[in-house]
Amino acid sequence: LNFLQRITLPAISARNRYLSDTLKGLLARRSDVRILSHPDVSCSAPGSTIFEIDGLDPVREVARLEQSGIYIDEHVRDGHQALRISTHYYNTEAEIERVCKALGR
Repeated sequence: LNFLQRITLPAISARNRYLSDTLKGLLARRSDVRILSHPDVSCSAPGSTIFEIDGLDPVREVARLEQSGIYIDEHVRDGHQALRISTHYYNTEAEIERVCKALGR
């Protein structure tokens, strides 16, 4: 708790938003990806990105990625066949690039 208080919650939130925005930027380069997270920061979680990849089974993709040590979540509800990646302040840009490269291979 002391460590988190030294970092400060606003700094953690800003870092989470930065990492989520980085992820969204990489995903947006793909023509087969539809980002479901709201684009307005006042309406979206700072560390959660939900998206669909055309033709991809999210449950199978989660299981496949876990074999490589990548842990994300499926979001098969609300009429979506989506994936959710939760970024947090301790994640790195390299980890985000790694998961983007691994998605749908």
